Amino acid sequence: RFYEDPRVRPLFFSPADREMPAEVVRGPVEVTPLLSELERRGVATLLVEGGGSLVGWLLEAGVVDELCVTLCPLVLGSGPSLVSGGWTVAGAPRFTLAAAHPLGDELYTRWVR
Repeated sequence: RFYEDPRVRPLFFSPADREMPAEVVRGPVEVTPLLSELERRGVATLLVEGGGSLVGWLLEAGVVDELCVTLCPLVLGSGPSLVSGGWTVAGAPRFTLAAAHPLGDELYTRWVR
């Protein structure tokens, strides 16, 4: 349904040359040019959903100003858990808890810089 909604214009940044059901910007995917292109297109807020590698990549670039993390009694996946990266305690990105909402067995949290 997401791709069928005429109000939504999905945009993918991809180094791969493959068919996608949306506009695709080809070439190496680097944080600064990607964000510059989105800003040029009028994007002021960006929701990113992904695994530990993507989150780590964005945190290392210093472009994350908010994290929404859901804690639940279920463990999924086989790759990096929450974030990939090699931070020390002293150099790790810091966030402040802005909200926490329990719902059943889950806890939805929002963290800001």
